[in-house]
Amino acid sequence: MWPWGAGGGVPRSGLLALVLIVMGLTACNQSPSSRIEEVLNRCAEIGRKASSMQMAEASKAHYIAASFQEIDVSGCPEDFRVAFQAHVNAWQQFQMAAANNNVVNNVIVGAVAGVTNDPSGIGQIQNDEASARDAVNQTYYRLTEIAAAYGARIPRSVVQ
Repeated sequence: MWPWGAGGGVPRSGLLALVLIVMGLTACNQSPSSRIEEVLNRCAEIGRKASSMQMAEASKAHYIAASFQEIDVSGCPEDFRVAFQAHVNAWQQFQMAAANNNVVNNVIVGAVAGVTNDPSGIGQIQNDEASARDAVNQTYYRLTEIAAAYGARIPRSVVQ
């Protein structure tokens, strides 16, 4: 006979409390690799959603950076959390560089080059955007290196 229920020892509320405690302890003892995988899978979901959006690259980058910043990385190892924040920062920098790379700014740079007879600024806006994109890729690779070191499975990236 079960020790709880009508006329039995442990009341159902006590059993429920015990189950909740065990579940809580299990969640607290989640392995670093599974916690990292949760974060990376959430990032992959955000990336898939951003890829399907019909908007400018700078707007997608803003969406990604803001969404990544909202991800709870508590429970992840410190080196992963630091690398993750660097990756978020890289997305923020890319967003600014992509927004700056527009027709108006490029025309202004060209006009200034023509007036000053100094073409050294031509192409700088595109170079800044390319450098910011490289930083996103570099911080992502660093993040995946750390994740792999903890035994985490890396989801396929869809954001380029």
